Amino acid sequence: MSSSTWPKRFYSLDAMRGIAAIIIVLSHWVHFVFIGEKKVIPFDKTTFPLYDILKPFYLTGTLGVNFFFLLSGFVFFWLYQKQISERNIDFKTFSIKRIARLYPLHLATLLLVVVLQLIYSQQYGFYFVYSHFDGYHFVLNLLFIQKWGLDNGFSFNGPAWAISVLVFLYLLFFILAYWRKATFLICLLISMIAAILLVADSSEYLNRYLLRGISGFFFGGCIFYVAVYLSPHAEKIRLGFYAATLILWGATLFSFYGADLTVYIKQLGFIGKLFLEGYVHYLLFPISLLSLIFLEMQRGILLKKMAWLGDISYSLFLLHFPLQLMVAILVGYGILDKTLFLNVGFFIGFFAVLIALSYLTYVKFERPMQSYL
Repeated sequence: MSSSTWPKRFYSLDAMRGIAAIIIVLSHWVHFVFIGEKKVIPFDKTTFPLYDILKPFYLTGTLGVNFFFLLSGFVFFWLYQKQISERNIDFKTFSIKRIARLYPLHLATLLLVVVLQLIYSQQYGFYFVYSHFDGYHFVLNLLFIQKWGLDNGFSFNGPAWAISVLVFLYLLFFILAYWRKATFLICLLISMIAAILLVADSSEYLNRYLLRGISGFFFGGCIFYVAVYLSPHAEKIRLGFYAATLILWGATLFSFYGADLTVYIKQLGFIGKLFLEGYVHYLLFPISLLSLIFLEMQRGILLKKMAWLGDISYSLFLLHFPLQLMVAILVGYGILDKTLFLNVGFFIGFFAVLIALSYLTYVKFERPMQSYL
C-alpha cells in the first residue's frame, strides 16, 4: 500500500498538534515568574495551578516541541516528498506555500512584541524574559533565522525559535527530496547523527536547537516510510501497536504520579542513560504516532471534532508569549496582582482567552493572508 491510498487528512494528527501546542504553553507558564524580575529567581513549580494534575506538562512540556518536529517530518514526507522528487513542485511554489503559511503571523507577532516590550521596559527598566532586544536580533527574527546559530540567545517572541528551525528543516528537506536523497536510510542516518551529537552534549560547538529539529524531523520521515511499509499489514499488527502505546504511556505516567522508574533505569549506567535519552524521541512518540495512524486507517475518522485545535496550533504557539507580556504590563500598571498566575481561575481564563484569540486569528488573519499571498 502506498500513501496515495491513505486518508486525505489524519484528523487525529491535527488534534495532537494542537494539544502539543497547549502543552508547550503550559511549560512556559514559568514566564509569569519573571514579571518585574531582571534575573532568574528561585521559584517552586508545585505552586502552579493544578500542579498535581498537570505535573508532567509543567516539568517536561517542552518535549512537545520534539513531537512538533517529529509530526512535521512525517507530514512533509507524506505530502511533499514524492511531489518534489518527481518535479511536480518546484522550489518557488514550495517556498511561497511555506511563506504564506508562516510569515504573516510571525511578522505580526514580532511587531506586536516590539511594541509591548517597549512598554514593559518603560515600566521596569528591562525586558520581559527575552533580553536580546536589539536591531541585530530583530533582523535575525525578520529573516526567520533567529535560531540558526547566529544569535546570542532567545529574543523577541522567544518561542518562535522552533519555527525558525522549521524553516531551516524545510530547506534541507527540499534539497534532499529534489535530489531524490530523502530515503529511509539517509533520513535515519541524519536523525541518528544529530541525536548522537545531542547526547554528546556538543552545545559548545554545535547548535543544539538545529540538532533537535533535525533529529526529530527526519525521524518523522522515517516513521512515514515505516507507516507505508506496515500499512498493508495494519490489520494484523495494529493491536500490538495499541498495546505498546498503552504500556509506554502507562509507564511514563506512573513515573510522574507513582514511583519514579528513571531511578532504577539510571542504575544501568551508560545503557540506562542512552535509553532515557532516546525513550521519548525514539520510542514513546513514534509508537504513539504509528498507533494513531493505524487507528484512523481502521476507523476512517478519528478525533475529527478536535482537529480544529491543529488549525489554531500556530496561533497558539505565537500568541501565548505576547499575551503573557500583556499580563505583565497590566501588573506593571497595578491592574493585576503579580501572583495572579498562581490562581486556578486566572489559569482557566488565560487559556480561554488564548484559545479564543487563536481561533479568531486563524479565521480572520491566517487564512485570509494565505489566500492573498
